[in-house]
This record gives sequence, C-alpha cells and structure tokens, in this order.
Amino acid sequence: MPTERASPAGAAAAPRASRTVFHIDDDVVVTRMVAQQLQTAGYQVISVNDSTTAFEKLLSSQARVVLLDIMMPGKTGLELLDEIKE
Repeated sequence: MPTERASPAGAAAAPRASRTVFHIDDDVVVTRMVAQQLQTAGYQVISVNDSTTAFEKLLSSQARVVLLDIMMPGKTGLELLDEIKE
C-alpha cells in the first residue's frame, strides 16, 4: 500500500492549489490578521467575510484547506461544514 512521504530538500514545490487556504470569518480584522500570518508563512489566502456566499466561492477556488469561524450571522461555520462535507 503506497504511503505519502515528505519531499526531500530541494524537491520541486507543491502545486499552488495545495498552498491555498480559504478563510471564512465575519470579523474583517480577524481575516486580515490571519491572512498576514499565513502569507508570511508562504500560503496564498482567500478571505471571505460573508458566510452566505462563502460556499459558492469555495467551490470556484482551488483551496485544499478551509478555516471556519463557528459563530457567524447568516450561516454558522458548522452549517457550512455540513455543506462542504456533502
């Protein structure tokens, strides 16, 4: 059974999609702070502050990691998580 291994030093970088984080939070200050930290660490960040449109935007993105705020107006993070899992 094949297993995944870390790339050796000097190996080609992972495709851009695997370095993209999709962040959903209704607090603009939080999304800015998180984006700055993740970008400094080398990630591309897509920040969304409207939980009601987040799912459609997520589908059109290449993000492989999603950060969700749990308590948001409109749809909660748990409701969005249910949509993502479907």
